[in-house]
Amino acid sequence: MQRLLLVTLSCLMVAGASGCNQPVTLASTAGIVPSVDGVRTYRIYDPGAARALVIALHPLNGSARDFEAYTHFDQQAHRYGFAVVYPQGLKEAWNAGYCCPAFNAVAADDVGFIRALVAQFDPDGRPVFLLGLSNGGMLAYRLACEGVPHLMGAVVVGTDAEQCTPAGPMPAIIQFQGTADTFTGNRLWALRDGLWHRQPGTGTGYWASWGASVKLVSVPGGTHTWYQRDPDVSSEAGAFFARLTAGTQR
Repeated sequence: MQRLLLVTLSCLMVAGASGCNQPVTLASTAGIVPSVDGVRTYRIYDPGAARALVIALHPLNGSARDFEAYTHFDQQAHRYGFAVVYPQGLKEAWNAGYCCPAFNAVAADDVGFIRALVAQFDPDGRPVFLLGLSNGGMLAYRLACEGVPHLMGAVVVGTDAEQCTPAGPMPAIIQFQGTADTFTGNRLWALRDGLWHRQPGTGTGYWASWGASVKLVSVPGGTHTWYQRDPDVSSEAGAFFARLTAGTQR
C-alpha cells in the first residue's frame, strides 16, 4: 500500500462552520480489500496500538478522501487512539437497501464490504464504531440492523432509517438532524417496541430497545451537512466512542 500524506489544512467552509479544529498533520494510507464485488478501496489512519476501529461512511456523491478531510476525524482518532477507515462507495454511493436508486441497480454488497474491512483491521475483536453522513448514515443503520462483529456504537447525521428487525442487539446510536434539512425532511426516528418510528418535534430523546439507546439531537437551523460547530459532530463522536470503549457510557 502506498503511503500518502494528508495535510489537515485550512478551514473547509462547510455549512454551519465558522472555524476549524487546530490543524494536525497526519499520515493516512490508501488501500484495497477483496470483497464479493471485486477489489474495493479505502483510506485508513492508524495511530498504532489502536483501542478501537471506526468505519467512516461518506455521503452520496462523496468520496473517502473528502470525508476524511472535512470531518477532521483523524484528529479524534489521534486523540483517543482509534484506527479509522474511510471506505469508498461504488458510484460514490452506498447500497443502504432503500437508497439510492441509481446505486441499487448495481446491487453492490456494501454490508459484505464493511464486514471484510472489519475482519481485516479488527482481527482481535476490538470495539467497532460507525460514522456516517446522509447516505453513509443510512448504510450505518443497515449495518447496525444486519450486524457487524463487535459493533458498539454509531453516530449519524442527516439521515433516515427504514423499519428494522435486528439480527442481534443494537449498538448505542446518536443521530444529529438539522431542522432546516430538506433532504430528509427532519424525520427523526426512534426505536420503540422493536420497530423504527418517526419522532415528531425537536429536542433530544432517548429510547431503549433490544438493550440499546438512541439519542436524537435536533440542530436548530441546521441544513444537510456535517456540523463543525454547535455541535461539533466529530468531537462529540470521538468522545462518545471513547466512553463506550471505556465502558462508561452516560
